[in-house]
Amino acid sequence: MTVHLPLFKDETRLPTGKNHVSFSEVSTALECGWSHKLKYVHKLEDPGSEHTVYGSCIHDSAENWLLNKDSAWYDLEESIESCVAKVKEEFARIGFDADGNPKKLEKEWITPVGGILTKIPSWMDETFPGYSVVAAELELFEPLDGQKNKWYKGFVDCVIKVPKKARKGAKKAASGFTYWILDWKTTSWGWDKKKQTDPVKKMQLALYKHFVARKLDIPLADIKCGFVLLKRTVKSGDHCELLEVSVGDQTRLATLKIVSNTVNMIKREMWIKERGDACRYCKFFVTEHCKWEK
Repeated sequence: MTVHLPLFKDETRLPTGKNHVSFSEVSTALECGWSHKLKYVHKLEDPGSEHTVYGSCIHDSAENWLLNKDSAWYDLEESIESCVAKVKEEFARIGFDADGNPKKLEKEWITPVGGILTKIPSWMDETFPGYSVVAAELELFEPLDGQKNKWYKGFVDCVIKVPKKARKGAKKAASGFTYWILDWKTTSWGWDKKKQTDPVKKMQLALYKHFVARKLDIPLADIKCGFVLLKRTVKSGDHCELLEVSVGDQTRLATLKIVSNTVNMIKREMWIKERGDACRYCKFFVTEHCKWEK
């Protein structure tokens, strides 16, 4: 007699085949469950846009600078040349040519590479006097609050520490450090009010603060967060801007709950199609994978 044993089901795995989620995955699921299914369950390739590939190239160069800026062999000009070459290579891969306008491509995309990467070092010194680098591209793989055998995975662009300053009128010198979690964001001229107050963007830093504090054993009260806007189409010297984001306990705990609820939605395979602004930037919109229906 043949005995058929029950198939083993790994309860730690999500429909994506993983036991973890990232911020980009959570934000995609929040924007549109169907898009999340196509990208993370069906694994449909998204080649990226000019904005995402450009941002990745700048991120890599900024990370290289943070890790090697004090090394005798590090050469900023060489790093800029390498980044420019990579941007051009990625643009060719995705077929981006600024609508066939080479002057626009050079002025608004290629030339700013040097401006941004040249400005970052002096801007960091001016904005965070006496800072030192704690980590660049800090990897997080931490247990996800509110879930069993589920993890949060991510990479933090930059963690620095800055000596605390004594309060005005204080008799004693300040001791200890303020830690900054910084996330590089490439942009054209900056962010409008809508982007600056976008609660989903704020969630990213809330997650980083929670898990960085846990991983590096830093008191939450000693951590500040901010986006560093790296601008392409601005006057020379104005390429960097700090957008500080306040992340209190209420925001942090609310974010963890939202992420846990989103994981539950993924578990239940709730692939709800959403219609909104995100559709305009979705690679699957009005394709065989997601046909527009009024």
